[in-house]
Amino acid sequence: MGRRIIFIFNFFLLMGSLLFSQSLMNRFRVPIIIQGNMGIGYDSNFLRLPDEDICIPDMGTCGDDVERYGVADVGEYGISSTLDSPILKPTFKLIYSPIVMGEKTMNIITAISYSHFSQATHKSYLISNLSMEIRLRSYSWFKVGIRDIPRYYLRNYYDRDANSLDYFSCTFSSQKYFASYSMPISSIPRTWIKIYSDFTKEYFNPHFTEFDFDKYMIKIDMNHRLKSKHRMKLSYSHVNADNIAHDSEDYLYSVETAFDKSYYIDKIQGEFIYTHNKLKNIDQTGISIHFEKREYHEIPTWDDAQNWRRYYDGRIKLWIDHDLLDGVDVRAWYQYRWRSFDISFYGEHQAYDSFVKSYNKHELWIELSFEFITDILY
Repeated sequence: MGRRIIFIFNFFLLMGSLLFSQSLMNRFRVPIIIQGNMGIGYDSNFLRLPDEDICIPDMGTCGDDVERYGVADVGEYGISSTLDSPILKPTFKLIYSPIVMGEKTMNIITAISYSHFSQATHKSYLISNLSMEIRLRSYSWFKVGIRDIPRYYLRNYYDRDANSLDYFSCTFSSQKYFASYSMPISSIPRTWIKIYSDFTKEYFNPHFTEFDFDKYMIKIDMNHRLKSKHRMKLSYSHVNADNIAHDSEDYLYSVETAFDKSYYIDKIQGEFIYTHNKLKNIDQTGISIHFEKREYHEIPTWDDAQNWRRYYDGRIKLWIDHDLLDGVDVRAWYQYRWRSFDISFYGEHQAYDSFVKSYNKHELWIELSFEFITDILY
């Protein structure tokens, strides 16, 4: 009798274990959302060249200050034919949502995108992302992730630590680790605040290691959704970039590493999205305005200009979202970007850092996006 009771107990224990394991496995057998995007764009100045550097002999594209700064053949900067370029940008994203936290939604998101510049293939670059987000309650999410850019080409620059008469390809890698938390503001309906922080390692190739940075950013977003479903957002962020090559025993000492290139950035951004309820197939239109100020911590001992180290960067973006088909959307957008750094006022002091010059450029894009659900895990 005792043996029978023990046998029955063990049998139910085994069956319960199997049933529990099967139930646990079922929590991971969920549909996977696949999202794709194909962007076709145009960039009028993809190397972000200032006017005084835009001078292609016999093509009538010389800036107004060529006589002062000399005739520059922009081919030395990494351009083979033109200053502008079409861009192809495919993006692929997977969203996996296992049911492991009860009623709370958890998403594991992986994405990869590739930007291809047809006029300068060496400018093309790859971005990969991996993140996890958890929905805690209405208007409240927690998210962590990592973003990687293995190689990003800026343009060709002089290497002041080597031969100043030669140009070298300037590239860097970038790894970003980020986290964010959003929560509703109970006193204001349909309003929530988001706190975002990231740490970025931006390390250059051997010719330009004096520009290696560790960057820290904190950002606060205030979001509000109107009853008409229009949305608005106001953001402030602060970036502190630490020039790790400065006075470091891990870097070869030079005139460049002796000068601390650390800086901070203050950014503000406003965004408004208008949701169309009466226009057929037009979902939303939006406008975003971004403005930032960058200032370097230290002024070189040979420089008596007190404000050359400061410049301003801004952009304005306009877009329209169009519902083309069921599950297929189209976005058309335009962006104007500019940087202000008055080299005519500061004169020869501009020669210190060719990384910091005024420029402006225009971008036009059309993006086709789609989404479907697959049950490959069943």
